[in-house]
Amino acid sequence: EAPSRLKRIKSELQSLVSKPWTALVNIKDNAKAALGKMKTGVGEMVGGAAMGMGATMLGTAGIGYGVVNAVQSQADFEKSMSSVKAVLSGAYKGAELESVMTSLTAKAEKMGATTKFTAKEAAEGLYYMGMAGWKAEQMTAGLPPILNLAAAGNTDLATTSDIVTDSMTGFGLKAGQYVRNAKGELVESTAHYADLMAALVTNANTDIPMLGETLKYAAPVVGAMYSNQSAEAKLLGAQDMMLVAGLMANAGIKSSQAGTSARALFSRLGSQNRNADFARQFLNVDFKDAETGEVRRMKDFFGDLRTKFQKGMDVNDLLDFAEDLEGTKLHADTRRKLESSLKSAQEPGGKMTGSEMLKMAAMLSGQEAMSGLLAVMTASEE
Repeated sequence: EAPSRLKRIKSELQSLVSKPWTALVNIKDNAKAALGKMKTGVGEMVGGAAMGMGATMLGTAGIGYGVVNAVQSQADFEKSMSSVKAVLSGAYKGAELESVMTSLTAKAEKMGATTKFTAKEAAEGLYYMGMAGWKAEQMTAGLPPILNLAAAGNTDLATTSDIVTDSMTGFGLKAGQYVRNAKGELVESTAHYADLMAALVTNANTDIPMLGETLKYAAPVVGAMYSNQSAEAKLLGAQDMMLVAGLMANAGIKSSQAGTSARALFSRLGSQNRNADFARQFLNVDFKDAETGEVRRMKDFFGDLRTKFQKGMDVNDLLDFAEDLEGTKLHADTRRKLESSLKSAQEPGGKMTGSEMLKMAAMLSGQEAMSGLLAVMTASEE
């Protein structure tokens, strides 16, 4: 009887491999009780069988834990997708909402199966997109590039999605929109924006969370500057702001400090500020296009400004500026004497002196933003 009983127990344990782990406890107890009643005459057989059963139990326990974890992961995923559904319930109703959720659920599950992120993390990324007012098609298109950005920046997906959606809104960019980039290529806005952020965090001394803090303060001001311009101009504005953030970060000005500095600088340049206007006129650098009155590309403005700061002012430009201020022309002899005097006061090559540079930076940006402006002006060409 003992051998047949052993065979039955062993068979029962082996069949457990495909069953939930919770059943293991009962069968283990039954096996223990049965083995306790066996006669010592079958000790060797019992011992060998017990060893086999122990190995089976261990394997079964591992599978059982895996089943439990899988069930919990699925429950967490469904909970996250329920949050997405709640956010989208204001824009979609009834059958349309169910159709949208089916599509988004499939997208999140696919991302969970094909990337380093789980389906639950993908769902959390979708949640922040929905919170930002994105439509289902924008969320579907935006999820892969945001996943790639999070992977490149080694940042969790929810945080990355939150930063991307918030800053794009600040810049006035619409997700899922096709626009021309700086090279004239047609690109999808979210994908290109994520690429810009990835390029910045991999080449400058900053990361995605710190960049998010910078853009929290700077993006709305830059967005307002280009609010009446095309989608391409807004995208270029975002691209140029990324460059400014990178140059500041490399000079140790990052996170909220860089953001408040950029906000103060652009607010001052875009408004009627007496000192900033005087400095721009003195340097002969325009923040707005003379013909259209629209804000120029930041890259062009800062490029002209860097030239003045690094290569110096032409003496004749200074004299012309003085004449404009006085509203009258200088006598020829007076102009020649002033020209000679100014040239002798300049550094070799006409370069602006350090004190002159500081004065101009302070007038242009104010004290709060001066360090940020100087970081951009004095950065190497590389």
